[in-house]
Amino acid sequence: MKKPLLILFLLSFCTLLNAQDITTSGKVTDGSGVTLPGVTVTLNGTNIVTTTNASGDYIIKGAQPSQTLSFTYVGFEPKEVTVKQGTLNITMESSFKKLDEVVVVGYGTQKKKEVTGAVGRVTNAVLSQSATADLGTALQGQVPGVTVQASSGRPGALSNIQIRGLSSVTGRNEPLFVVDGIPYNSDPQLSVNEIESVDILKDAASAAIYGTRGAGGVILITTKKGKAGKMKVDIDSYAGTQKITSGIPVMNFDESIYAMFINAYHFNGTPIGETWTPLEENRYYFANNTKMSDVIERDYSPMQNHSLTVSGGKTGLTYNVSANYIQQSGLIINSGYNRFNVRANTAIREGKWNI
Repeated sequence: MKKPLLILFLLSFCTLLNAQDITTSGKVTDGSGVTLPGVTVTLNGTNIVTTTNASGDYIIKGAQPSQTLSFTYVGFEPKEVTVKQGTLNITMESSFKKLDEVVVVGYGTQKKKEVTGAVGRVTNAVLSQSATADLGTALQGQVPGVTVQASSGRPGALSNIQIRGLSSVTGRNEPLFVVDGIPYNSDPQLSVNEIESVDILKDAASAAIYGTRGAGGVILITTKKGKAGKMKVDIDSYAGTQKITSGIPVMNFDESIYAMFINAYHFNGTPIGETWTPLEENRYYFANNTKMSDVIERDYSPMQNHSLTVSGGKTGLTYNVSANYIQQSGLIINSGYNRFNVRANTAIREGKWNI
């Protein structure tokens, strides 16, 4: 009888031990080993929450073996771990992965987190969302401090781009375009499908690098280049129509004659009805009520864009060949824009030689 009671007591004691609360403590650091104060530590499924102190230390009491801890901190990826008795140190990873993005700064490349000047970047993924033949239109609203205005409604017309306002009253305010290290005084009119990224230098550093030509800012364009591997063929094509959504309301013939009488009465004192009008010259003008906008405007004018890119290569030799055709009919009759671009980027690397 004593032996079964002893076994029952031991089983109850083990169950009691398993049900005991666990106390977990430790230190929270980043990938470089720097302690992180203020990290929120939550015991999932309970109301137990604490934060790390100035030394990055935390302590959680009353946890069970099957529960998990959540660690959250601004600028770092959330992390969950299973609790355990004793010390549990945590290393959190930064969520600012874009800080390691490489940007072009005119005299080379730097990691974005190391750039001290005002540099804005727009990638091809953003540019390709705009159905336009003009790079300036594709950049509109994408970079702070960059103002883009349409120069005219003519198809293919280049936009007026200003970086941080006017830099000169009488001089040149347009930015300097640099394509793969080659300066252009105006928009090189590249297809969006040819561009890998656009970096915009907005501060005085642009003038320090490119002289007075960069006083209005610098737009650095990096075109697509081939990568070692199998040949890759990309085809991008779209077509659409352009609708006139607004216009200027105009008067018909009756309204214009009445307005003529009112103007003559107020400005010259001529009684209404005694003003000389085209009707005195020819009474048939009264039926001349033609609305010319319906004749010269073309609603739902078509546009299309087709691009073909072939890239590939092997170690030491890469290539990228792209062809683009864009056609846009204007909203006014007898107006339109056609452009065909072909561009090839070939890189040869042999030892210390890069061509």
